[in-house]
Amino acid sequence: MGNERRNGLDLARLHSTRWGERGPRVLLLHAIGLSHQSWEGIAPQLGQNAQVVAVDLPGHGESDKPAGADYGLRSLGRRVIQFLDELGWDDCILVGNSLGGGTSLSVALQAPERVRGLALFSSVGFRWGLPLVGRLAFLPVAPAICRLAPPPLTQLGLSVARRPVTFASRDQSSRVVNYMRDHRGSRAFFATLQQLYQGDLEEMSEQYGRLPQRVMVAHGRQDLLLPYRHSEALARALPVAQLVPIDRCGHFPQEERPAEVLKLLRQFVSEIAA
Repeated sequence: MGNERRNGLDLARLHSTRWGERGPRVLLLHAIGLSHQSWEGIAPQLGQNAQVVAVDLPGHGESDKPAGADYGLRSLGRRVIQFLDELGWDDCILVGNSLGGGTSLSVALQAPERVRGLALFSSVGFRWGLPLVGRLAFLPVAPAICRLAPPPLTQLGLSVARRPVTFASRDQSSRVVNYMRDHRGSRAFFATLQQLYQGDLEEMSEQYGRLPQRVMVAHGRQDLLLPYRHSEALARALPVAQLVPIDRCGHFPQEERPAEVLKLLRQFVSEIAA
């Protein structure tokens, strides 16, 4: 625990929302810069037949944003494992979008006995597949630019990641604007983004072949941030994986195609539970 304590995330309070009181246990993990609210379009319906928790990852949403913490995928995975202990869950089905998918893979590699199955939506999995635009996070002026960006520009940025292009809601845009203008949020966001381009993904990808869980790898066909071939490679690397293309969809399937994602998850959860 000493290393994690120095990283600061083991002491970070995590905010979460819960639906359903019985059935399989399902934990939902969001993309970078977003929050548990990314899943609100499907979580209540999924909770009709499962115990569902959507959590704000450290540094995001209403969770703590400790300064100087290690926001790399291994550290995020360790904090999620600790969160399972806090929930009193021995195991669960992990569902992750983008950064949430990479965190799910990290949990599965570190504590395979805690993960019954993985549903990954436009998930990060390999460092080579990360978008070049993300490297702008290493520019010293990047945090200041994002803090000063006007709301319409933030809304446009969120919208371009969708296919076909549909404007993100004002509520979501406002949440992201407030998050980036808050010094703690902006600091955590850029620390997380920079860590994605470091060594964790490289080390993790070498171990995918030993994951025993069944994995659904779903990806928006028109994702401009992570190419579809990224998930094709991820599905090939995993021993028990099913690749599911989602047509007319970009980087946030649960927001862009909620009915289709809900159907996929209901079927996946019921099959894992059986």
